[in-house]
Amino acid sequence: MNNNLVVKHNDLIEASYKLTLEEQRLILASISKVDSRKDVPVEIMITAKEYAELFDLQLKHSYFQLKEATNNLYERDIQIKGKKQTERMRWVYKVAYSDGEGYVTLKFSPEIKLYLSQLNGMFTSYQIANIAKLKSLYSIRMYELLNQWKITGKRVIPLGEFRRILELEDSYPRFADLKRRVIQPAVDELNKQTDIAVSFDVEKQGRAVSTLLFSFSAKPVQLEA
Repeated sequence: MNNNLVVKHNDLIEASYKLTLEEQRLILASISKVDSRKDVPVEIMITAKEYAELFDLQLKHSYFQLKEATNNLYERDIQIKGKKQTERMRWVYKVAYSDGEGYVTLKFSPEIKLYLSQLNGMFTSYQIANIAKLKSLYSIRMYELLNQWKITGKRVIPLGEFRRILELEDSYPRFADLKRRVIQPAVDELNKQTDIAVSFDVEKQGRAVSTLLFSFSAKPVQLEA
């Protein structure tokens, strides 16, 4: 499974979309089966056993989550912002759950495949184990956004851009609510459940928050006795 490595073009990291936790996990598990140096496979299979091992789940829960993930995944779209236009596309053009056999097959859409292979350096990668324990889709997205800048350990995101990426333009109009419901819980979960330590601050224009300032670093590796 390509060492369970997730590799995405940076435009995909910064794209605007919203998936359920189960859908996000299925997409990431499928991407981890792609060798970014080669063409994306025509069809990808994820078994309940693989899914359970990747996300540290009981097998019975894995069956349920895989089935849930396939219910609406075909309808999910993603918007990738370019210099002159924003492209809207589907994640997959086929997805199926095999009842009684416990596996999913999916085919990434041709447009999405362009952001998963032959990336020529414009990509972000991480081990899927680093996000396996995250329960919030916002935490997963934030991990990716930070990991994109892991060399510097700092990420500056205009608040409007942050809302666009997470599709929160029409949610939590008061920053205090956005911080309480989205940002702070995600930061807390990243600190508790991932390999990075995160803190954040804000910049203001007048009295309004305009920019999010994230600082993060790799946690010390715990050596087994």
